[in-house]
Amino acid sequence: MNISCRTCGTELETNQECEACHESIEFVCHSCGKTTEKRIHFDCTYGKKIISVSA
Repeated sequence: MNISCRTCGTELETNQECEACHESIEFVCHSCGKTTEKRIHFDCTYGKKIISVSA
């Protein structure tokens, strides 16, 4: 998956993965130092547990 930084256009790298399914949930740009917000993904069992607890 090629995702580019909205600030400088450099390709982002995975900064953090989901503990359950290992999908990337946070990215970082090594050129300008920007980090994305953590992304909640609903297709993962771990994500469903978070939603059901907070609902």
